[in-house]
Amino acid sequence: MSSNILPLQLPYYKGTGGKWGALQVRLQEPHYYCPKCKKYRDYESAFPPDNCPKCGYQDRFESREGCLFFEICSTIGKNKYGWDNKIIMAFSTKDQAKMLSFMETGQTGETLKIFHDPGAKSATQGQTSKSLEMYTKDGSRKGCMLTVTQTDKGEDPVTHKVPLDGNELKEFSVCIRAAIPKCLNWS
Repeated sequence: MSSNILPLQLPYYKGTGGKWGALQVRLQEPHYYCPKCKKYRDYESAFPPDNCPKCGYQDRFESREGCLFFEICSTIGKNKYGWDNKIIMAFSTKDQAKMLSFMETGQTGETLKIFHDPGAKSATQGQTSKSLEMYTKDGSRKGCMLTVTQTDKGEDPVTHKVPLDGNELKEFSVCIRAAIPKCLNWS
């Protein structure tokens, strides 16, 4: 098997009845990026590049830990998903550890909430907020409801929900357990 294969998505599609939605989880490995144009990524080298091929920047490149990207949307009909209205959230290793703990030890009626402000520490701070909520009615062994909400200033919130049964939650926890070391380039 080639080590050049990019990690595959972890999908959960719950739209057969036209009720819930879909969740796709993708691993973003650690990378270097150009602090000037923020677009260059180098997955091949252990050392940052000498200059950015996009903008020519020739100073110190930044390294960034990997993350998990969630793309979630609601159904727009039976087995049809509204990907044009999806919400994307990126979860750090700290967020992943919180989710993993919930998935493995969540008790009846327990809720995990994670809030993000994509514009934090910038001029767009407070313009958009995103939240992930995982709620387990009967304990994590029986599954949970995953809810993602995005609120943009001056607009109505957008919410998508995807139920995960106990087996799916276990699969997800195994993947997160493997993703954390990968995000830190420890594997």
